[in-house]
Amino acid sequence: MIGIVHKILRVFQENGLWDEGVELIGSWCFLLYQKHFGVKAYPFRTVDIDFLIPSPYKAKNKIDIAALLAPLGFKTGFNSDGSIYMWGTDLKVEFLTPERGRGEVGAKEVRNLSIKAIPLRFVDILFKNPVWVKEQSIDVLVPNMVCFGLHKLLIAARRKNTDKKRKDLEHAILALTASDKRLIIDYYEELPKPWKKAIIAALEWSKAHLVMREKEAQEIILTLQTTGK
Repeated sequence: MIGIVHKILRVFQENGLWDEGVELIGSWCFLLYQKHFGVKAYPFRTVDIDFLIPSPYKAKNKIDIAALLAPLGFKTGFNSDGSIYMWGTDLKVEFLTPERGRGEVGAKEVRNLSIKAIPLRFVDILFKNPVWVKEQSIDVLVPNMVCFGLHKLLIAARRKNTDKKRKDLEHAILALTASDKRLIIDYYEELPKPWKKAIIAALEWSKAHLVMREKEAQEIILTLQTTGK
């Protein structure tokens, strides 16, 4: 893990953000799955690091994330929706949070972190039973792999960009293949029916368009079909 990412994770640990439910998600999270949980190797290409913020964020202590990351060389930028990101020479730091109303417009203010985060659908699932990973002496909170995989399938089902869709699907399939089948079934059964249909559709697309993952995608479909729902 590159030095600047390690420094960011340490800042989060020292300021208690993991203890307040903030999670590392996205490609850097997937990299930790590969290092610590036996997920198959996958090419790592990203300049972003994403953090998921609970909503509501109930921490009592007020923290200014921008001020904490400034000594590491990060500056503040603004997306068109009003959300903020931090950027440095080699990395962009973004903050995401659950969308609380269909079609929620604009960034969501997180007062106790002095940021405005991007609201997204489906990310609530990532807060279910997160796990701790020790990375170079730092304890990092990440989603459990089953929820990560199901979330990636839901996102992929809505993707228009084919390259991003493929990446989401490969991450999902590799994470779920390395996960406990009973947990996959249990978490899948709890999802709304439209979400289940989207997940199956994404896996069927994978079988047709990701030749190297066809067998794995089919095995996941068979696992999900054992629910009878």
